[in-house]
Amino acid sequence: METQTGEREGATRGAVLFGRYPVLGSCKTRLAADLGEADTFLLYQAFLADTARKLDSLPRTVPLGILAFPDGRTQSPPDPIGGNPFRRFRMIRQPDLPFGDRLAQAIRWPLANGFSPAILVSADSPEIRESDLMSAFDRLASSDVVLGPAEDGGYYLIGMNRFHPGLFKGITWSTSTVAEETAAAARSLGLTLSVVGSCHDVDVIEDLADLARRRSASRDRICPATDAWLAGTLPGQVRRRIGADGGLL
Repeated sequence: METQTGEREGATRGAVLFGRYPVLGSCKTRLAADLGEADTFLLYQAFLADTARKLDSLPRTVPLGILAFPDGRTQSPPDPIGGNPFRRFRMIRQPDLPFGDRLAQAIRWPLANGFSPAILVSADSPEIRESDLMSAFDRLASSDVVLGPAEDGGYYLIGMNRFHPGLFKGITWSTSTVAEETAAAARSLGLTLSVVGSCHDVDVIEDLADLARRRSASRDRICPATDAWLAGTLPGQVRRRIGADGGLL
């Protein structure tokens, strides 16, 4: 049974999808310079929907979408393949703060509202695996903090049992040392830290080309909307997609 806010009755844990609400011309701007605004808009919708599907599947967990909305609305993003992965999500608007403060407030929300442990995952890593999400919760049974490192040196996941604001202070955001600095902050606070499997962020065209190569060699179904974009089959897609060799088509 669910409440009117979409929260599962009996849920004890929180899972946050952290990103931006997809708006034409204002999401993934570095990718848009190569792909064009229309197809980048659809690609980011795919990233959000594929990540939401995994968070929605987690047992005993309330899924939250804490997004940077362009205005006062907090509606669910569309799913470009026609599903409804946000049906159980509670949508919350990110505050107008610097990035690190927005990240901190996003993980603080479930913890302050009775859902512990809690994890936060990035919308920029469509290949996140449910097994790593479950492992993150499992590791929090014996650790204070868990990190899912990204291949670029950041992290795609952070989780904790209670809010530790010091993990978000003094971090050089958007650099290759974010995960390392966060781990050092945990140690300096006397917190125990566990790490789950790494994943890839997709920020620039080279990242997307690498994603296309990995997905062309894979037979799993971990990101169906993203796979549809890579195949050029999403409704409304203009023309640009990424071939198996990483080239623009």
